[in-house]
Amino acid sequence: MEQEVKAELPHGGKKRVCVFTKTKKIIAIVVCVLVIIVCFFGIFGLGAYKLNWDGAFTQKVLNTFSYPAAIVNGHFIKYSDWQYETTGVIFLNQKRGSDTTPEAVGQEVLQKMVYDELMEEIANKYDIKVTDEDMLAAKDSLIAQVTSEEELVKNVRDYFNWDVDTFMKRVIYSDVLRNKLETEIPKVDSLNKDAEKKANDVLAEVQKGEKTFAELAQANSEDPGSAGQGGDLGWFTKGAMVKEFEDATFALEKGAVSGLVKTEFGYHIIKLEDKKTEAVEGSKEPVEQVKASHILIRIKGFSDILTEMETSAKIRKLVAQGQ
Repeated sequence: MEQEVKAELPHGGKKRVCVFTKTKKIIAIVVCVLVIIVCFFGIFGLGAYKLNWDGAFTQKVLNTFSYPAAIVNGHFIKYSDWQYETTGVIFLNQKRGSDTTPEAVGQEVLQKMVYDELMEEIANKYDIKVTDEDMLAAKDSLIAQVTSEEELVKNVRDYFNWDVDTFMKRVIYSDVLRNKLETEIPKVDSLNKDAEKKANDVLAEVQKGEKTFAELAQANSEDPGSAGQGGDLGWFTKGAMVKEFEDATFALEKGAVSGLVKTEFGYHIIKLEDKKTEAVEGSKEPVEQVKASHILIRIKGFSDILTEMETSAKIRKLVAQGQ
């Protein structure tokens, strides 16, 4: 037997239903607005990335909002930054009469910006910083090249259509950071433990004397220019080699072998073959000269670390892909 059950809403029930209905409408409106916004930005992203839209309004949208030109290990390279630098280089090329296409410039600029991002990661990893003093020294060097700060301002404006601060930030900072990494990375001991061990092992073999220095150089040296000649570097004067190498070599007695000498290239074991003092072309006074051989065990330099970083990095380029 069926029973008919009637339930009455409690006092105020109709009001709660109305409120619930209004809430649903508001949520629906918000969702619709969000969908419209997503579609709006998606359309402009598609137009810029795939259809090469480059109209003024499209560029305004892309520059106003943080569209990425590339993503490097989760970090955005902003489309607006890429476009700004590309425009500056195109302006420079036009001044120089270069026939490089805008597309090629865009690719080169984006690759430079990817390397800039990787260099920042390397610098952060090894706590290497570009200081205000580094940037000031770089600016002073530029001023010295063009004779005055006013001339620097004029050149940057004429060739990039930028101000000097922008030029320092977008061009010179990258050069200063690269130079600093090239100088400081070889000093990071944690990167070179294997190289140091190998160098010590080779030095022990040299000191044993069971094989000649030339034989050990041919077998172990990582200097492609001298290993095949038994490490022979020929005669040279002061100023021809990096300071650490030069100081160690000129301090040796004829026939003596150094301990490990570290330079930006790696660990050296140096043998002084001979020395003499005599006149050389271009010098009024007799000049001390040495004839030396060496064994080089290379350490990791900046270019090695950058290559490793680039190989392992997750890089996604969204523009300038040879379109």
